[in-house]
Amino acid sequence: HYIIRVDRKHTGLDGQALRTTLRDRFGVHTRVHYPPVWTWSIMRSLGYDGTGCPVAAHICQDLVTLPISPAMSIDDCDYIANALRRCLRGDTL
Repeated sequence: HYIIRVDRKHTGLDGQALRTTLRDRFGVHTRVHYPPVWTWSIMRSLGYDGTGCPVAAHICQDLVTLPISPAMSIDDCDYIANALRRCLRGDTL
């Protein structure tokens, strides 16, 4: 897996918007590889809600884990890279 941080100022997208676009337009399924600690059930049960971590909360919204691995073909990696490039540029179908 390969994790990127989306720059909202330059792309107009946050992580969720990019994940949705990659999935809906290109069939590329991404995820949040490292969800914020305060979203874990054990941490919530201890009273953590993320309000004390505004920077981390902001950054977590911009992270996207791309499905890239050494086992993939070059063509598959190129497809994901090109889909990502098109999303970030705002290309239409």
